[in-house]
Amino acid sequence: PFYAVTPGIRPAGSDTHDQARVASVGEAVKLGASLLVLGRAVTSAHDPALALTMCRAERDAALAAART
Repeated sequence: PFYAVTPGIRPAGSDTHDQARVASVGEAVKLGASLLVLGRAVTSAHDPALALTMCRAERDAALAAART
């Protein structure tokens, strides 16, 4: 299978840190990303489990919107 791995992903509205090019989870999904590299968006969060849950919710909303 073919996977589109997309680095530099941040939750919508979050800080870009030192990244020059970033995309939100929703934008990346809409553009066809298969695998998202979240990195610091999750690992540096105050609550990494919650950050991951929120990213998954953003992903799921983008996927649902794409189906309609």
